[in-house]
Order: sequence, then structure tokens, then C-alpha cells
Amino acid sequence: MNKKRLIIIVVIGGLVLGGLGYYILYGNLKPQPTPESNNTAPSTEANKRDLEPIIKIEPLDDSLSKAPVPNLARPITFPEGMTEDKKKNTEAKIREIIARLQKNKYSYEDWIELGIYRKSVEDYKGTEEAWEFAGLIKPSSALAFGNLGNLYGYDIKNQAKAEESYLRAIKNEPKLVYWYVQLAEYYRDIAKDNSKARAILERAMSANPEEAEELKKYAENLR
Repeated sequence: MNKKRLIIIVVIGGLVLGGLGYYILYGNLKPQPTPESNNTAPSTEANKRDLEPIIKIEPLDDSLSKAPVPNLARPITFPEGMTEDKKKNTEAKIREIIARLQKNKYSYEDWIELGIYRKSVEDYKGTEEAWEFAGLIKPSSALAFGNLGNLYGYDIKNQAKAEESYLRAIKNEPKLVYWYVQLAEYYRDIAKDNSKARAILERAMSANPEEAEELKKYAENLR
């Protein structure tokens, strides 16, 4: 093997190893979707979507550092008619989430999940506190605010806060049609305002032209 050929082999080998090293170092940094918070979570609006990629981390701002953390010792109460097995499983899950939050009070996913379970036992105040704090942790997320929209609109019955929360979710994720439809349904079913429902669907069509045909059909049913 002559000297020139040896140099070529060394160079090629270096490029291959370098490329492999780059893949190992950077290839694994692609955002990976987290699993659903728990497969046994109650069926609510909050767990119909995957939680956001765990690699998307936002810096904690002053408003969060100054905000009081919701009371993790809040009593766990149960609505009338809930079975003993359901009570036992729900309480165990809530305590499991609380234990995690005691170690990391800024865990967005855990506050979202705690709100789901608080809502399942009709603790709407506890649910509100959990999702509001989640919104402080990740203010650019739509999930916490969309869930608050559902909570205020259908459970707490606060129209102003429901509308504000839905609109914040839409602002944060304007390409996600789901929240436009949720707000349109709220306007139609609860606020009894079809003109507002049509207006928000028109806004959805403008932001998502690829979904315009389906949204148009939906809007026609509101006439």
C-alpha cells in the first residue's frame, strides 16, 4: 500500500467516524413526543391530545417565581355516587402526582394531569388552580388554556373567563383547528350566540385554509 492510498483511507475513515459521531451526538436531540400522562386517566378534554415535546422548555419568568404554588395538601373529596374502587384508584393517582410535584413543583405535565384528576372528582377549584399554574409554567402552550376554557365554560359557568381562555389557546396554537371548534361549540351550546360561533370558524378558515371546506360545512349548520 503506497503512502498516497493510506492517506485517502485515513481521510475517508475520519469522515465516516465523524458523521457517526455527529449522528450520535445530535441525532438523539430531536424532540420526542411524550406518552400520554397515564393510560388510566379519566376521559376529559385534557387527555385527548398528546402532551407537548419534553424538549420544549421555557425559561421561568418573574411572574412564575412570584406566584404562589397551589396547595398540594388540598383535601381530596369525592362526588356522590362514585364507587369505592373508583375513589381508591383516583386518590392513589392524585397522591402519586402530588409526590412528584413535591420534588419538582414546575412540572407542567404533572399539573395538567393533576387538574384532570381533580376535575374527575368535581373539585373545580383545585382543577382551576392546577391548570392556571401550568399556564404560568408554559405560557405559550395551548393545552392549559384550552382546558381552562372548557372548565370555565361548562363547569364553573364563567363566560368571560371561558372566552378569554379559549382565545388564548387559539392565539398560542393558531394552526390547531380543535380549539376554534371548541369555542364555536361553546358559543352555540352555552352562550347561544351563533354569530360569534360563525365568526370564530371564519377565523379558523383564514388561519387554516387547508381545513376550510370542512369548517365551512360545520359553519353552515349554525345558520
